[in-house]
Amino acid sequence: MSHAPTAADAMDDRCLIVGPELPVDQLAGQLDAEGVPGALVVEEGELIGVVTEMDLVFRNKRVHLPTMIAIFEAVIPFDPGGHAKAELLKATGATVGEIMTRDVVQAAPTTPLADVAAWMVDQGLSLVPILDAGRVVGVVTRRSAMRQAFRPTPD
Repeated sequence: MSHAPTAADAMDDRCLIVGPELPVDQLAGQLDAEGVPGALVVEEGELIGVVTEMDLVFRNKRVHLPTMIAIFEAVIPFDPGGHAKAELLKATGATVGEIMTRDVVQAAPTTPLADVAAWMVDQGLSLVPILDAGRVVGVVTRRSAMRQAFRPTPD
């Protein structure tokens, strides 16, 4: 009897781990050389963020500046949530720490792969870090999830 696949079944232990001070151009070179979709940003042994290829592609995107509202003689930028500031920093950041995503979706090795796949699809994630007792043990990527989904099952 086979079990439902877990994150551990699809986990790729070949993940790039970098520090927040790494220059963005060096990260781009490492991602290209390693052939991985992103890097986990770790500081003092703790996962603090993720940078993906899409974050680097974002640098080519036009930044949407906030709408300006003129009230009497004052011109006030209207940007609920500070989206323009975040976009500008992501587009111009020099280090990994400046462009990384800090709110990281993560899983445990025992998390059902169906849950990880749903997060990837619903949130457009290219990778999900796998942590065991707070320590990075691997990553599930779109490719590794696809490989697991189409792996022949033993009879």
